[in-house]
Amino acid sequence: MPRYYFHVVSPRNPVRDAHGVELTGLDAAHWHAMHLVYRLREHAPETGVDWVIEVSDETGARPLAVLPRAVPMLREATKPAELGGGPLKFGRRSR
Repeated sequence: MPRYYFHVVSPRNPVRDAHGVELTGLDAAHWHAMHLVYRLREHAPETGVDWVIEVSDETGARPLAVLPRAVPMLREATKPAELGGGPLKFGRRSR
């Protein structure tokens, strides 16, 4: 499986992903990037909207970028079928 890297491109605090995640393809990488947007909004709301999740692959190509303002403010999303399908809640974990 290909490995994708999810970099936060920001004028204030850029973060490069040095480890990446093995995923089945670009659709799964897109879903993962959207999940990161939700998580950043939840845990670091002060980041605002002047950042981007830039996805790169093992070759260094950058086939995808996800803008936070393009991701709806939902509390639930659906996983792609290749990741098992079904709803995924982005709220706080129950204790």
